Amino acid sequence: MHAFLSEICTNFLTSFQFTEKDRKLVKPIKAFCKSPSEETAGLVYEAFLSSFRLPGLEELLTEMHKFEITSSRLLPSHRDHYIHTVSVFLLGIAIYARNKKIRLSIDSSNQYADKYDRDEEEFIYRWGLTALFHDVGYPLQIAYKTIHEFMTMLMQPNLVCVNGEIVSCGSGTRKSARPIAILTFSDKKSLLHINFLPPDKNRQEEYFKKYAELKSLPDDLISAISANLEKKLMCAKKKTIRDRIQKVIDSNLKGGLLDHGIYSSIVFLKWSNDAFLKAKWNPAYFYFPVLDAGTAIFLHNSYDYIFREPPFNLPPMHIDKYPLAFLLILCDKIQETDRRSYGYQKEGINFISSSLEIDDKKLLLQLHILPNEDENFARLYSDNMKEAILKSLDIHSVFKFANIEIIKKWRKK
Repeated sequence: MHAFLSEICTNFLTSFQFTEKDRKLVKPIKAFCKSPSEETAGLVYEAFLSSFRLPGLEELLTEMHKFEITSSRLLPSHRDHYIHTVSVFLLGIAIYARNKKIRLSIDSSNQYADKYDRDEEEFIYRWGLTALFHDVGYPLQIAYKTIHEFMTMLMQPNLVCVNGEIVSCGSGTRKSARPIAILTFSDKKSLLHINFLPPDKNRQEEYFKKYAELKSLPDDLISAISANLEKKLMCAKKKTIRDRIQKVIDSNLKGGLLDHGIYSSIVFLKWSNDAFLKAKWNPAYFYFPVLDAGTAIFLHNSYDYIFREPPFNLPPMHIDKYPLAFLLILCDKIQETDRRSYGYQKEGINFISSSLEIDDKKLLLQLHILPNEDENFARLYSDNMKEAILKSLDIHSVFKFANIEIIKKWRKK
């Protein structure tokens, strides 16, 4: 698949002549597609962020990766997200480049007074932020799961007497109990706080003529995300959305659960807000493209269990409802190869490679397994992938035909 992504992504970038961004992004993308690795993924991150004057945000990605490769070994199963997010980024570019409906929906959604002159450049900016930062909250989820694993072991002796000796039955037979340890935030207000970004004093009149709605803004992230979702999903007033989100977050923490997508959104938006405050850039660049990316990140896990459930009861997401979130959910769910496992259990299917066909009517993903792999197990896995996609997305709002196939194939020497 990577040769396919390399060709489409580099052709896309060069055809629209992004000048500086073209020079910075094309070479790292080619290097990554030739050999996906931590090193080549880092080159893509560096090129994208320096292209948009945000190199300081790379610390979020490198720290996430450092935490992931060390701490996730304590969990039964956990897969790479550092290389994964670059693959998601390239998949999204390929789908945007090859599917007219995706392009039209995204370009229409991305309109505001100060957007980039080219729709394609506005897309690269928003999509890059969305795809590359959608998993930066994983360290929190890893830490919480690790504490849960260890506390469950400590508090539940799993011993039996055999022939007069006390032996352990092992962790595999221990029942999980929730909650044993609960995560709380002593200063939730500070965690969720964002600064108001004022326009340049000499341009205030012009700025507020264009953006009257930005005169009064919430100072917490959940309210900002809720206001954006009110406009995007049109399912309820922002207060109803905010109250429901806060209730779900609190309930999950009490139940021993933490959604990395929600905290990825919070962390990404806090860092971006701080960057814009210090750089004194046009605040509209934060309140439109950056908040749009952060809200899409928020939705990529939570749409199913917050918005498809009461009181909202929304159907699978149509592309026109929230195009950026739709694309992230789709790419995140179909990116299944080159995922290194860090957990101590090595069970599961090993997809050695994949191929992808995309056009205006069709999306066909083929996952390749070795001839000695269990084909029935692989098909069950692909069926679960399809079920997850159909639960979240109205995939036929974009593609008339969409499928995932399992193909047996020898590894190339």
